[in-house]
Amino acid sequence: YSLERHLKEQSYTDFKISTSPSFSLVQDVLKAKMAVSKSSGKGNRPNRAMPVSEEDERKFWESKAFGFHHPMALLRVIFWYFTMLFGLRGRNEHHQMLWGDVDLKCGADGEYLEYSERLTKTRRGCDSGRAFKPKIIPLEDKTKCPVEAFKLYSSKRPASSDSCSKFYL
Repeated sequence: YSLERHLKEQSYTDFKISTSPSFSLVQDVLKAKMAVSKSSGKGNRPNRAMPVSEEDERKFWESKAFGFHHPMALLRVIFWYFTMLFGLRGRNEHHQMLWGDVDLKCGADGEYLEYSERLTKTRRGCDSGRAFKPKIIPLEDKTKCPVEAFKLYSSKRPASSDSCSKFYL
């Protein structure tokens, strides 16, 4: 492509190395080189994220990267639990969340959080949505409880917050 770009800059617009039949031998050589590179491990790499182990999560709590003691640590806890337990995929879904998307509900078993999902990249309509609304139930350890984190976060938000304001401030 750099050769093609150079030829184009020099006003040789008739030469298309990547598509022209007169350069078929060059194209075959490039395909063979790509196949050799890919077989030796230099091809596309998987984009799958590495899972975080329970040991890593414990280290987050011990190092105080997670916790209720500081606003950033609290946001990390909420981001972590919402990603893991509500199944939010990446930063963009968190960024699009509104305050009214997560509700603190009281049921027969006590309080829980419920996520009301709106349209996303892979879930676009009424039939393609989830069969149920994702819920987060409280943990016995109140120092790591996602429901307690949400309640603390909601108590720190401005009183003027409505259901259409951004979730993360």
